[in-house]
Amino acid sequence: MNDSEKDDKNGLRRLFQLPQGEKRGDVIVGNVGEQARGVAVGKNIIQIGTVIIPTVPVLALLFVAVSALAFVGARYLLGPTKMSGRFNVAVADVGEMDAEGRMRRSELSQLISNWMIDDLVAANKKYAFSNRVEIWHDRLPLSEKRVKLGMVSGTTPEARAQAAGELAKNITADVVIYGHLTPATSPVQFVLEFYVSPLLGREASVTIPTFGRYQLGDPIQIPGNFDPTDTLAKEALATRVANRATALFWLLLGLREDLLGRLNEAVAVYRQAEKELTSWKEKGEGKEILYYFMGRALLFPRSDLLSLEHDVEAEEVFQKALKSNSRYARAQIGLGSVYFRRAQSLPPDRRLGEPKDLERAIEAYQKALDLAREAGEPLIEVLARLSVAIARRLQGETYSFIRDDAEAIRLFDMAITETDAVLRPLADAGQYRLLAQAYQNL
Repeated sequence: MNDSEKDDKNGLRRLFQLPQGEKRGDVIVGNVGEQARGVAVGKNIIQIGTVIIPTVPVLALLFVAVSALAFVGARYLLGPTKMSGRFNVAVADVGEMDAEGRMRRSELSQLISNWMIDDLVAANKKYAFSNRVEIWHDRLPLSEKRVKLGMVSGTTPEARAQAAGELAKNITADVVIYGHLTPATSPVQFVLEFYVSPLLGREASVTIPTFGRYQLGDPIQIPGNFDPTDTLAKEALATRVANRATALFWLLLGLREDLLGRLNEAVAVYRQAEKELTSWKEKGEGKEILYYFMGRALLFPRSDLLSLEHDVEAEEVFQKALKSNSRYARAQIGLGSVYFRRAQSLPPDRRLGEPKDLERAIEAYQKALDLAREAGEPLIEVLARLSVAIARRLQGETYSFIRDDAEAIRLFDMAITETDAVLRPLADAGQYRLLAQAYQNL
């Protein structure tokens, strides 16, 4: 080797190797032999043998690799963010409401939340058998779901229903159950509500649908001196909550069959609920919802569409709903639909005779409209108004058939006015199936 080659080789060695004992950063790097046997690390380098690697790119690659592994692990080891069962129920936490409608957790609200969850899960195991409802709540581990439900807030029932609807949409829930303790009053009350998603294409009936908000019974009164450590007081309140939760679960079972198109099975579930739940009182505990669900399952649609037997039974259960709660607007719409179908099935020249079912239908729809307006239920108000418009159109057709053109035109004008009034609210609410029916009526 000549002197030039030796100089070049020594220069390369000096470039990739630190002199023996030289300090780089906080690390004393050994001689070449020691480096060949291990790894030397400086502040900004990693040296493996005679190879020096900058630390920043290495750390960046390690970060990317760890992040990728974490993502894959989260995907396969943690639960989903959306529900995927055939019938999905989300149970939000119960909150204690303040004057502005904000929710906060309290010892009592958490206690009631736990009771509700335990009761619904127990009912799911007891009554749903192998075809169970999928139930989500925030006590589930991350391996079963990785989304937080939280509490449903809002100062008004409509505001809370809107929040529940957003939650249902985000996690693909069919039903969201929620509740709250009223602001500090004497006594405090527990309000139990639930929201049914507008599942287009799975509703048996359009103008008497299941979707929207519900309050299950009157608020449960909680004594002002309630002591969570008092075993007897706790048991008494827990029993009332359990009764309400069990009733709600039976509604869910029937609703599942209804929305899956198994209407006969839905009716059977509702009838069984009547027999099983002997402690479910006729008034003040939401039993009108059971009768409403049963009536609509009896009424629409089935192969024997004009079956007088089903119409008679549907009328009976809608009447029972109104006996349970005379202010229940949905039941009035259901009752009007029974009368409307009867009138529609008759030849035009017989529609105006006794028992004047077409007039009875309009009367029931109009009463529902008034009740919904008083109760602050805009969706039900729109449904009632659309029902009035459809019935007015049938009246106009009937008078047109018997050649009373002046009366027919008057009724058609009324139908147009009522229909026009629902177009904007239905479009704003995104209720396109109902909107289509309104345009069809026009």
